Order: sequence, then structure tokens, then C-alpha cells
Amino acid sequence: MTKLNERKAIQYVDDIVKEAQNISEPLARAYMIGLTVQDTYGEAKAAGASDMEAALLTLGYAWGENKLLKSDIGRWIMPELKGD
Repeated sequence: MTKLNERKAIQYVDDIVKEAQNISEPLARAYMIGLTVQDTYGEAKAAGASDMEAALLTLGYAWGENKLLKSDIGRWIMPELKGD
């Protein structure tokens, strides 16, 4: 009976960890993207871009970084999110 309870407890904790990872991974990715693209709009404006051009550049940069972080390279950059 003790072994059964121990297995259930281990499975319960593993399920909690997996759920936390499912929540934390997109949040961490969004935070990282936010940090790296925060100056893009201002830099584009300083270089002479219109508001629309600067906004589109910033969105494109954020989209590209999101795709990169979701790839195998992203798993290498942020391995702590996988819990392996």
C-alpha cells in the first residue's frame, strides 16, 4: 500500500510540474521577446520610419523571434523551460 501511495504522489507532483511548465513557457517566451524588441520601435523612428513602418517592423521582429524561440534553437536558448 505504501508503494502505491508513493507512486500516486510522484505522479501527482509530476502532473503539477508539467502543468506549470505549460503555463510558464509562453510567459517566459513573451517576456524574452518583450525585452529584446522594446527598443525596435524607437530605433526605427529615429532612423526616419513612419509610425506605421516602425510598428510593422517591431511586430515583424517580435513574430520572427517568437518563431525562433519555438524552434530547436529556442529549446537550446531556453532549456530550463523543458524540465528534461
